[in-house]
Formats: sequence, C-alpha cells, structure tokens
Amino acid sequence: MPDAHASVAVKLTWSVSRVQIAAVGLAPKIQYQVYLAESDQAFRKTRTSGIKTNLDGGGIVQVIGPLKRLAARGSAAPASSRRFLILTELQDPSQVALRQSNASSGR
Repeated sequence: MPDAHASVAVKLTWSVSRVQIAAVGLAPKIQYQVYLAESDQAFRKTRTSGIKTNLDGGGIVQVIGPLKRLAARGSAAPASSRRFLILTELQDPSQVALRQSNASSGR
C-alpha cells in the first residue's frame, strides 16, 4: 500500500527483546502477518506476530522474544546491517502491504 508506513521501537535486554510496531495507512479491519527480516527476500524472514488493523487502517503489536539478532540499533546502520519490517495479508501472504527497512520509510 503506497501510504503504509510503520514505526518500530526496540528495547534490547540480555536474553529477550521487546519490539513494538505501530503501522498506519493499511487497509481497515484486515489481518496482517508481521515479519522481521535480515533481507527483503521472502525466504529469509522470521514470522513474529499478527496484527489486525482498526477502522482507520492502523494497528499496534508488541513482540517479545530472543530477537537481538534481528533488532536494528538505528537507522544510520550500514547497508549490510539493514533490517526489514514486512507485513503481508494473513489470507494471502504473497500480498505485501508494507516493506520497510531501518534505512528507509515506506514500501
């Protein structure tokens, strides 16, 4: 979706991390699958959670787990350490609604 974008807040701890994702500009009342990825390639993504948007096309989800490997420490990271947030429609995973890296915003 061209207007879709998200913000990601990461809290790193010793053994687990908390990632909070707030997305807007998505289709209203749709369920999406949320992925964190080291690459924008589909075969290298890690499924984290789901999110269902509200009537305005926004939603928030928190993921807690051993995510340090995928969590980005800032948007100024070199291209080799870029991380991606990918949202696909739950019913049709081939439909990517949002693909955003820590070095860009948007799809």
